[in-house]
Amino acid sequence: MDEAEEKRKLRRVILVIGGVLALLTIAGLVIIFYELPRPFEIRGRMLNRPVLATNDGDVPLAGPPSIRTSGSPRQPPPAAASPSPGTVSVPPSIETPDEVIADYFVERFVDSGATDVRVCENLGDEGVYAPRSRNELHNVMLAQASGRAPENAFVESAIAPLGAILQTDGVSGVIDDIWQARESGAGIVDSAQFYTDAALATADLYSQLSGIERISQHAYHLYVLSRISAGLPGFADQPEVQDLCEAIQDRIEAGIDAEIDPDDIADENAQILALIAEAGLSTGQVGYNPFLPQTVTLDTTVNRFAISAPWMFQQFGGGVSLSGR
Repeated sequence: MDEAEEKRKLRRVILVIGGVLALLTIAGLVIIFYELPRPFEIRGRMLNRPVLATNDGDVPLAGPPSIRTSGSPRQPPPAAASPSPGTVSVPPSIETPDEVIADYFVERFVDSGATDVRVCENLGDEGVYAPRSRNELHNVMLAQASGRAPENAFVESAIAPLGAILQTDGVSGVIDDIWQARESGAGIVDSAQFYTDAALATADLYSQLSGIERISQHAYHLYVLSRISAGLPGFADQPEVQDLCEAIQDRIEAGIDAEIDPDDIADENAQILALIAEAGLSTGQVGYNPFLPQTVTLDTTVNRFAISAPWMFQQFGGGVSLSGR
């Protein structure tokens, strides 16, 4: 066999081996792709909802989440079909506590299209419980979300940073993508595109970490105002208290990427220290430490969407999570 013929055979062998490896690689990628959780599974896990598979294994039986795209009215749920004779109607599943809280967040901060902070209007309310642990915060959030308790200035302060995060284009856009896909009858969002959007949204959040930390510090100041006002009748109604509270709320509602005065945080700190002294209290009594770091930690895994900061650990022993404890 001449040298040219040997080289031709070697090339054919190499091509065959390369083709087999390529097929195996493609097959492996396809298997990995279909093993990835689909968007409706992510949504279900975030809200701790069970995901029910249909016959084709693609579209969940659960209805769309209670959110809508910007500018589109919420559609009423379809009328339930009358059961045929001999069938047993299945009652709707009862929402879990974490689902109630998650739906409340979505309605407050995604559906509304605004970071709606409600501390000042509830500042100094009598009979409002100040949670002192993460479990207590979760329970008070649940009571407020389910309408069993009035709005709470302490809870409103704690959830403000997460509300601002839900207002960012990336996060609200991912939620809207899921809604649009289901509303159009597609059932699921294209997996590759969805994961790309989700990854970009997460990267966008981390690129705006300084803005999130600023929002968190404003929320801390609102929380301290709530602590000062608790148990001091009429204190929250003073013009200087309401003016400071409204100014801080406005800065949070302006959003993470708003142009800000770098002296705002320092000015708020000085005014809060003055109000603490005026009330005859100490910083320790109201849980205020102006030297706490402003660092924020984000948890954006499939099962959790949460934010925590040193002041939250100081007050509640942990952060605030969209999916609960």
